[in-house]
This record gives sequence, C-alpha cells and structure tokens, in this order.
Amino acid sequence: MSTQLVGQYDPTMTSYMNEVMELYRRVFNTKNQQTFLIDGTSRAGIEAALVSCLEPGDKVLIPIFGRFGHLLAEIAERADAEVHTIEVPWGEVFDPQQIEDAIKKVRPKLLAIVQGDTSTTMFQPLEELGDICRAHDVLFYTDATASIGGNPLEVDAWKIDAVTVGLQKCLGGPSGSAPITLSDRFVSCVRKRAHVEAGIRDAHHQGSSGMRIRSNYFDLPMIMDYWGEERLNHHTEAATMLFGSRECAIQLLSEGQDAVIQRHRLAGEAMLKGVQAMGLQPFGNLKHKMSNVVGIHIPANVDGEKIRHDLLTIFNIEIGTSFGPLKGKVWRIGTMGYNARQDAVLHTLQSLETVLRRAGFALPAGAAVDAAMAVYSGEKVMNGGLGIDSLKIDYNNLAQLVMDRCDELGKISQSDDCLDRRYLTKEHKQANGLVGGWMQDAGMQTWQDEAGNLWGRWQAANLDAPRFIMGSHLDTVPNGGQYDGMLGVITPVTLIAAMNQAGIRLPFHLDVVGFGDEEGTRFSSTLLGSRALTGQWPSSWADLKDSDGISLAQALKDFGSDFASIPNAAISTDNLLGYLELHIEQGPVLEDLDLPVGVVSAIAGAKRFEFNITGMAGHAGTVPMNLRQDALCASSEMILAVERVAQNHGIVATVGRIQNRPNGVNVISGNTGFSLDIRSEFDDKRDVALDEILLELDAIAARRNVRIERKATHAANAVHCDAKLQSVLRNAIETQNIPVHTLFSGAGHDAMAMADICPVAMLFMRCDKGISHHPAEAIDTPDVAVTLAVLSRTLQNLT
Repeated sequence: MSTQLVGQYDPTMTSYMNEVMELYRRVFNTKNQQTFLIDGTSRAGIEAALVSCLEPGDKVLIPIFGRFGHLLAEIAERADAEVHTIEVPWGEVFDPQQIEDAIKKVRPKLLAIVQGDTSTTMFQPLEELGDICRAHDVLFYTDATASIGGNPLEVDAWKIDAVTVGLQKCLGGPSGSAPITLSDRFVSCVRKRAHVEAGIRDAHHQGSSGMRIRSNYFDLPMIMDYWGEERLNHHTEAATMLFGSRECAIQLLSEGQDAVIQRHRLAGEAMLKGVQAMGLQPFGNLKHKMSNVVGIHIPANVDGEKIRHDLLTIFNIEIGTSFGPLKGKVWRIGTMGYNARQDAVLHTLQSLETVLRRAGFALPAGAAVDAAMAVYSGEKVMNGGLGIDSLKIDYNNLAQLVMDRCDELGKISQSDDCLDRRYLTKEHKQANGLVGGWMQDAGMQTWQDEAGNLWGRWQAANLDAPRFIMGSHLDTVPNGGQYDGMLGVITPVTLIAAMNQAGIRLPFHLDVVGFGDEEGTRFSSTLLGSRALTGQWPSSWADLKDSDGISLAQALKDFGSDFASIPNAAISTDNLLGYLELHIEQGPVLEDLDLPVGVVSAIAGAKRFEFNITGMAGHAGTVPMNLRQDALCASSEMILAVERVAQNHGIVATVGRIQNRPNGVNVISGNTGFSLDIRSEFDDKRDVALDEILLELDAIAARRNVRIERKATHAANAVHCDAKLQSVLRNAIETQNIPVHTLFSGAGHDAMAMADICPVAMLFMRCDKGISHHPAEAIDTPDVAVTLAVLSRTLQNLT
C-alpha cells in the first residue's frame, strides 16, 4: 500500500478495478456484474445501499437483534423511509417465520437485516429469507461486515439482492473500503433513480423517472457508471484502499474460503471451550453464535473495566464490552482475521486467566489452555473420566425424554388393539410430522424425500462440509414394539438438541433419517426406504400390491409423491462420511453379559429355501412302520439335522414354518413343506454349513424313501461394518468405563442397504430378554443414558 500511486484512468488502475470486481464476486459467491467497492468504512456501504434504494415514504422492514439493526433503522429514517422494526432479546435471533409474518403485515419494499451482529455475537440465519422475499416481491439487503470470511455467506444461493461489508473483521484488512454486490433486481430498482451530474452529463445521458438520490457521494447508479465500461467520473478512487481490498480478497481465496471459515470456527470453538473451562458463562444462544467472536457474562464481584485495562496494559490484548443494554455486562473476545490463530487464542486465554486470578476470581489453573488445546488437537478434555460435554449434558434427564418420546410415537397406530404402523399410510405421515417437529425443535432443517423418508439436518458452519448420516426406521410390524427402529431416530434427534444447547459443534453436517419402510410389512419387500437412497428401486416394484390390492405406485400417489420421482431420493456419495444406526439388539446376548451396549461387527448374510418332501399317505392302522414313506417323520429328522449342523459350524439356522398334508389324525403324512433360514456374518462359513445341510437332507430322504425338492427364495450377502467406525464406537464405550463387546447382527437392518454407498456401523443397545417385534419389547432408561453418552462421544471423535 506504500507503492507509488497511479492515476485513476491509468490502464493499470482500471485493470486493478476490474480484477477487484472479479475477486469479490468469488468472495461473495455470486455472479453479480455489479460487484465493486464503496470508498469509505463499512458504514459507507450501508448508507449507499439504503439511501440509493429507499425513496421517501418507502416501507422498509428491519429485524433488530443488536446494536447494528438499530443502525440500519437510523440510516433508513434519515432517508425519510417508513421504517418498521421487529425485535428479539439481545442474544437471540429471528426465526424465518417471524420475519415472513412481519413481511405479510408490513408489505415493505426492502428487508434490511444484519447477518452477524458483534454487539451480541449472534449470527442470523439467512438461508430461507431470500425465498421468502422473492415470494412477496421484497428486495433483500444484508450487512455482513462482521461475519464475511469467518462464516458462510452464499449470495446467489440464498437469493440476497444486496450485500455490503467492510474489511476490518475476518477479511483481516484496514477499515476504509466497503465491498458491495448487487443483484439485477436491486440494480433495476436503483437505476430508476439514476442521475448524472450536469458537469459531466452528455447528450446520451437520459434522465430517470424516480426521485433523485439524496446523497451524491453514495449515489449507486453514478458509482456503477464509474466502475463500468463508461468510466464516468464520479470521484477519485482511493487507490491505496483499492489495493488493500485486492490483497484481502487474494489472501482469502488463496487460503480457500472453506479453510478460512474452518480456521475461524476452530479458533472460536477453542476460545469458547477455554472460557467455559474457566467457569465463565458464555452470552447468548450458542446455537446461533458467530464463529469469530465470543460473548462472556462478566462475573459478579469482578470489575469488568479493570480486567480490560489490565489485559491491555500488561499483555497488550484488547477485548471489548458491548453497547446499550449489555454495556458493562458482557465482554466480547474476537478471534478474527489474523488473530484467528492458535497462538493468539492460547495467549489470550492464558492472559485472561492471569488477570482474573489476580482479581480474586477462583478458577482452575491451566484449564482454559488445556480445553483450547484439546479443541485444536481434536481431543476431548477429560475430567474424572467424563468428556467436557458431560459437564454440560444431563444424560439421565435426556434419556427420560427419549423414553417419553418413544411412548408418544408408539401411540400412532392404524390399529386400536396393537402397535401397527405401515409404509405410506396416514399413520406414517403422522409419525413423520411428530418426529419432524422434534427435529425442528432441535435446530435441524427438515424435509421429506420422494420415498417418504423423513430427514433432519444439523448443519455445520461450513456449508460445503461433508455429511454423516444416522437413522433407522419408523415403520413397525403388526403387533410390534415401540423401540425397534424408532429408538435409532429419536435418540440422535434428542441428543442433537442437547449438543446444540451445550454449544457443541461438529465439523460435518449431521443428517438423521427416519426410513419409511424397513420391515416390508405392507408390500412384502424389505428396506424400501433405505434402498431408495441407494437408487435401487426397480420399475417392477410399481406393481407390488398390499393386502387390499393397492399398488406401491398408487400408495405413493396417495401419500403425495410419485413413483416416477423415486430416483430423486437417491443421495450423492460425494462427501458422504458414513452411516451409523442405533438399534435394540433384538437378542439376549448383551443382557446375558450384563452390558448396556455393544458394537456390531457385521450384519449376517442370509439364504432362505422352501423344501417340499413327498412320501406316501396311508392309513395309520394298516401300514407297518418299516414300510412307511412318512413325509412328516422325514422332515422331523431333517429339521434336527439342520439344528445339529448349525451348532457344529457356529452359524444360525431356523425352520420357522411347516405345512403337513393331508394333516389327518389317522393318516400318515404324504407331503410336508418347511422353510429354512440360514445366516452368518461370514458368507463362506454359512455356505459350507449349507452344503453340509443339503447333503444330510438328501441322505435322509434316500434312507426314508421320500422325494425331496427345494427352491431358493432369498439370498443376501453379509455386510461388514467399517473398521474405523467400529474403533470410534469402542473408544467411546471405553470412556464410560464399560467393557466393550463385539457381536454380529442376525437380523437385517437399513445399514445393509446403506453399505452399498458408504461405510456403515451399528451400535446395539440391550433389550429386555432379547424380545423384539412384540408388545413386550422393553428397554431401561439408564441404558439409554449410557447410549446417549456413547453416541455424543462418537460424534465428537469422528473426523
């Protein structure tokens, strides 16, 4: 910035101007042609946007959640606009519905809102506001001075019409230049007020129909003409600030926007964990805190100004207080721009600890730096065997909430006599609505996909972050229990709400899915919900029919979807970290070992057969025993052989259905049919046992002089859980001082389908007597508490 200046129309200068426009399009994530600089501090950008847009009497709606919302109102009032405001307490942000309700009432020309307000440290979500504004023909402006660079800002994707910022926060530059970007809608609005000064006006410059903008310096149409191809003289560009703005953009883009946002997120998280470890209370709703500044309640009996003074004079560290109702009540510590570094965070925490101890404030020595170091190293701070999150989450109370929610969801049934909730029924839709409400209460974004699966997303700070999926199914078998499947959806949703409240953040999007169909009860085909995600819905399924003759295609239509749209439910595997499913064990192993949870190694591969044994029916009193061709006796010996071979090979095999004909009390059996289901976590082990079973059955048939026929009805390979995810689960269990037991799942689960597109893992929880698919299905609240703690630690240890 100390290099020799060049003239404002020097080709070098205009080349720099063009370069800056293109650089800031990338910074703003926009294709807006009108992206340039306002010469002045960030407030100059605000004034230019509002004064150029608002004519006297225009209605503007300004949601206020801190000092800088009041600033927007002040500037709009000076433009003689009709200003309407709505407010929330400082430390909170607006729900999009609150803003839409106010828009409907006020019918403004412009919505003007701050994205990040440093006075409160709050970060207003903007993602939904653009669509709301477009639906009501309202222009959408935001000041993102405090947030840009350290937090996500997607101008085009979020349909923001005008954004102004400054350089001095996360962009790490000097105050004095205000980058701005304007959509075509906004440009069209202000162009209606275009006016060219008499001294530079040519014959081709036409007057406009709108009222002349009251400020010459902040006249956006004239500034756009200056930055445009005509280079119509407006003022002499601040060359040094243009160069400084250029360098800020280059530094940001060279490091990478995602990397810069992550650096700020990490620094902010480390600072937050550090001040919490000192026993200080953060200010505001941590769910909506900016990444780059932490608010702290000034402790009672501590002179807040004296602490600030000592930090500045002894350690050369400046922290702020706040304004208005928060003045003297909170400190604000920024971790932004160049200061979003590990050494700066640690130095600040160590210095704050020192001055607080000197002021007589009792705190654990070194805890702040240890907590921050743990964040940077990806570890969890240990305290008596509990992670730092355990100090903030009451897993016992949370477990009771899970139990209560399972009870509530278990009441939604299509039968008055038992729990029966099937795919694409009105009860399915009712269940999605109930669980979706819990997701929204937890701070998650919700949607329903084309297959009727319910989704909730706990969004990471970085919108381009990878995703991790948890989930299970919300359908039941007839006369089922209220924990099978449902527990695997309700538990993570309930945990997310608590983690959110505790200020815990994850570096990935956490998606929770409630699959519409796993049991296959209605259409006799299992895993319909999860198979839709993997793109495995054959067209022939459209004709599957339920017991009432309703086809799957018709059921989807009645549900509000369409069979032809099912491919849209398939998810991208890009940036998909994995899938984790919590499920009751549905077996007695964990109960026998007296363990609350266990890690699943694999989901058994299964093969199924139908056998038909044909003998000769005869009179029970007249055919001698040695001359009989008794199909039922032959089948009985075969069934015992199945049991013996399975035990010898360490696999499971079941004959679950038998038909006998003619089935008379005084008639020798002439024909018997039975099923065989054989499973193992190792396909080759299962197949060796199956070969031996088939040889035994053939030998029995030959010896008893009966004919044996068989038909294969099902085959599915075993699915092995991801070794890395298993390891994270084991480590999480160990932190709860519980022995780790690994077991395989003999039952099928949605994880089997998900394994086609990503690594999968499963956590089993003990259930009473191993009972499942039955109203007697039961779990204990203390086991749920342990499960919540294990899942919390697992999620925080995932990388």
